[in-house]
Amino acid sequence: MPTKNLPQAIFYKIEKADLEFFNKQTSAERFAPNINYIFQSIAEMNDLLKKRNIRFMVAIYPDAAQVNPKLFDTLISRFGLNRENYDLNLAQDTLRAFLASNQIPYIDLLDRFRVEEQQRELYLFDDPHWNRAGNDLAAKMLFQYLNEQPDGRKLMER
Repeated sequence: MPTKNLPQAIFYKIEKADLEFFNKQTSAERFAPNINYIFQSIAEMNDLLKKRNIRFMVAIYPDAAQVNPKLFDTLISRFGLNRENYDLNLAQDTLRAFLASNQIPYIDLLDRFRVEEQQRELYLFDDPHWNRAGNDLAAKMLFQYLNEQPDGRKLMER
């Protein structure tokens, strides 16, 4: 039986706070300074590494509420939220658009995590962090992505 890492009420409050980024009505205005800071930081990292001939890539990790429909449903009902106000792809869409426009390579784990979550749990019980299965899946995806990069070098094979 899994053990709780966080009291359930605290976990739901954390997830509700995270969910606010996906609110189509308020996200852009509420989080604009944060988004701009993140984009600026990514651009600066990319420039710094380019100057040193180091390739920069971004991994986009999903939030538990994006992956687990039961959790999203629980948050909607528990906090009396309007489901139509939320776009669970908003964060990835925003970041992917920025990365693509700046020609920064990335891997987005969201779709695969959604598929795999239907077969097995990928997050710790009442905790927004990945469990062993989630960590293993992310590691496999990242390894495959890095191994397929067109630089002519392959990473060590397992």
